Amino acid sequence: MKEKIKLLLDVLVGSTWEVADGGTGGLYFGFNDQPRYNGLSELQHEDEEDELNRTLYKFQYLIDTEGIWHVSKNETILLASGDFYIPSIDWYRSKRAEEQEFDYTVLGKSQFDLKCQYLVSKLETDRPVVEKIDSDDFGGLKIFLSKGYTITFFPNISSDDLLTSSNERTKDFHKLWQFRINNKEDLSHQSTFYVTTKGIKKKY
Repeated sequence: MKEKIKLLLDVLVGSTWEVADGGTGGLYFGFNDQPRYNGLSELQHEDEEDELNRTLYKFQYLIDTEGIWHVSKNETILLASGDFYIPSIDWYRSKRAEEQEFDYTVLGKSQFDLKCQYLVSKLETDRPVVEKIDSDDFGGLKIFLSKGYTITFFPNISSDDLLTSSNERTKDFHKLWQFRINNKEDLSHQSTFYVTTKGIKKKY
């Protein structure tokens, strides 16, 4: 699967990482061949389907993951999936003192929201471009960008086959992440590839 993933995502090389638009259920990484940088200012916890669709069609390439990931620059992790579930410093100062429960779905209450603001300021200046794609045989992915940025995806689901004999194994699989290519001339047409615990599939 490693070489297939690298071949599939090779089209990203030379494209600009323009935005990471996320909600509480996952994160979307958007890329465009022609830089049209908008920053991360539009990042929000999506509740409306039409707003989400506008996000999905904004980019030529899109990676959608509900798994574990992080964004690093040189030797520092700037943003990670676990930040969704860690209260912000402001929450600790105010809400915790009032004995209110932490709700990560409320915009601005988690570390994720605060650290995104920092990442926005970095990307506005750096505008990183994809330089190299690397992967592994388990569906892991690394996207190396200019200015020292790296986006890393970690598979965090084990294989169902571990608990079954060879003749009992099913065709069931779990999605790790998906890669979407939008046709800018015809938004009704997209190509979507699903990286799963049993390889790359075009249907999920």
